[in-house]
Amino acid sequence: MAEPTITVDPALLAEFIDESLDMLDALDSRFIELEANPEDISVVEAIFRPVHSIKGNSGFFGFLKVKTLAHELENLLDQVRKEQLAVSAGLIDVLLRGMDALKEMFHHVREGNDEVDDVNAFEQLIETVKKAGAGEDSTQAWTSLFGRLETLATQMGLETQEFGDQLTEMIGELTKLSPLGESSQIVPEDVQIIRTILADPIDDQLADDKAAAIGHALSRLVEQTQAPGALAIMTELAETVETFSGSIGFDALLADIVTEKLDSFVYELPAPSQTDAPDETSSPASEDDSASKDESSSASTPKKAAPRKQPEAQKTMRVSESHIDTFLEYVGELLIVGDMYANVQLQMGKSKLAPDLVIDLKRTNETFATLSQNLQKSIMSIRKVSMSGLLQKVPRLVRDIASKAGKKIDVQITGDTTEVDKSLIDMFDAPLTHMVRNAADHGIEMPQAREEAGKNAEGTIHIDVAETNNHIVLTVRDNGAGLNIEKIQAKAQELGLTQAGDTLTQKQLVDFIFSSGVSTAEEVTDVSGRGVGMDVVKRMIDEAGGSITVETKSGEGSRFVIALPKSVTTQIMQAYLVRVGKHKYVLPMNKVHETVLLPRTEVKTVTGKGHCVSRHGEIYPVVYMSKALDIKSTTEDDPNMVMVSVAVKENVYAVVVDEVLGVQQVVLRMIDGLEIESELIVGGALMGDGSVALVVNVDGLVA
Repeated sequence: MAEPTITVDPALLAEFIDESLDMLDALDSRFIELEANPEDISVVEAIFRPVHSIKGNSGFFGFLKVKTLAHELENLLDQVRKEQLAVSAGLIDVLLRGMDALKEMFHHVREGNDEVDDVNAFEQLIETVKKAGAGEDSTQAWTSLFGRLETLATQMGLETQEFGDQLTEMIGELTKLSPLGESSQIVPEDVQIIRTILADPIDDQLADDKAAAIGHALSRLVEQTQAPGALAIMTELAETVETFSGSIGFDALLADIVTEKLDSFVYELPAPSQTDAPDETSSPASEDDSASKDESSSASTPKKAAPRKQPEAQKTMRVSESHIDTFLEYVGELLIVGDMYANVQLQMGKSKLAPDLVIDLKRTNETFATLSQNLQKSIMSIRKVSMSGLLQKVPRLVRDIASKAGKKIDVQITGDTTEVDKSLIDMFDAPLTHMVRNAADHGIEMPQAREEAGKNAEGTIHIDVAETNNHIVLTVRDNGAGLNIEKIQAKAQELGLTQAGDTLTQKQLVDFIFSSGVSTAEEVTDVSGRGVGMDVVKRMIDEAGGSITVETKSGEGSRFVIALPKSVTTQIMQAYLVRVGKHKYVLPMNKVHETVLLPRTEVKTVTGKGHCVSRHGEIYPVVYMSKALDIKSTTEDDPNMVMVSVAVKENVYAVVVDEVLGVQQVVLRMIDGLEIESELIVGGALMGDGSVALVVNVDGLVA
């Protein structure tokens, strides 16, 4: 008989894949934490729960290989949390390989492909995980044990007590190594009751009396369970049973859920109390002692737990980005309508007709504008996500590089709770990865080299995220060897980027590292050293309107700072309106530094740089916007000029316009049929009076 075909809602499937990938991404930092604190069982529990969830849900969607791998990883983690398997670097490596494989499998199915593209490699991974669980990686422990046996063989002349003590210690070690060793977990009687009831298969519905018995047993387990994590699991199970039993009855599916939960549960119950009656023949002189014992007994006797108020979890839902962007476009339309109302109000005020109506319209328009702005802020906040999701992969990335290279590197992260627009997460991803890889692979020195230089053998990479008025700033710094300026210059000369004998500043030399093909790595590794990547990083940041700066000091380390504007995929922008000729133009507000009125006589001609003006001790190149746009200026005969200083990349330019009209929010619109070879105009913005202001690409304006 052919297996039945399961039809799954595509939206439900997509949600499961996204949630699973989110859970797996969050585990990388947990493994680093576990490696640093191998005795912390709570970390193991935090890893175990999402893996168990993935295993349980993957079968519903027909992902059998995902379920198989998750099951083996779950078994491995279960041995660790039951202290049957010790945490080691080798074990962490195996677990991380398994998590990476699960991520890859989910990416495959998201793209409509099979779970794995190499079945043999998958089966080998399963065997590796099983061997790790069988203890075959416990080489160090077994070596120690055999050494002890050899020592005992030469100590037969020792005193019996000393020999017995060593033998006892050996037995303890063997017990820890053996999967069949004594378990510290006590299975409560109520669990045995439930398992006995569910031992027989359920054809239709479990009898009411048996279902009630299971409900009572679960209630008692909730009262006895002490660990917060375990209590949450048991409470959820009890509520699930109560809900389903009262609605559709206790069927075979509910029985499977209960059995699976109980099998995966770690029982942490209060120790049995001593409630024996006191000896009636005890002397009066021992009353104080008896009272003390009674108090101690009372304190240890389990009492019915008071109802615990569980923290109210915030409910969340996944919404397509396109839906949010569409909603934001409608908000943009409201802003345009608000400008139209403001223009009507202005025209009515000029006509001096119906002053009371003008006042009412002004009040209404102000209310409308406030609500529109609040609506915009609210919907834009929905697009914001925490940087922690991106930064949590850094410790894992550094660990892998340090492990292969034999380095010791500590990772410090600050500002990871900063929330940014989701589009910035994708923009920061590649630059962050490149910066961290470079710092870990050939920025931080080998331990011996660091000690010889008088430094701590362990290097440090610090990641920081900060928010300014207009930018999100990501800083990656290390205390390694710093950039080798001489090698960068030699490589730049080799590529023809500069000539021998040229006098260059350190900043110019550092900029060469962002040129394609420039690398100063001593050897090519699987991480870096091929002379690719840095130029790609620079281009991505420039295209996003951001900047990247580098500071380095030989022997002390390097500091990379990436700043990206708080831009979003929506086209609502803060605009700096100017007039050139008879037309209105928009300059992005985050590019504008200042506006001044200067005599034209202050414009000087500098050899090799053209027209320039001096401001704040700096020389700014002058750009006449009328000439760039090939239109006639209305103020070119005036003795003074309006100069707007704008920032482009790492430079400041003085842009000359005819008039500044003000600052306001506008909605960028694409203009069909707009053909400007120099790409000076990126679109248009509809004004309240019905006119269109062209949005200027400042980067193209000064190119």
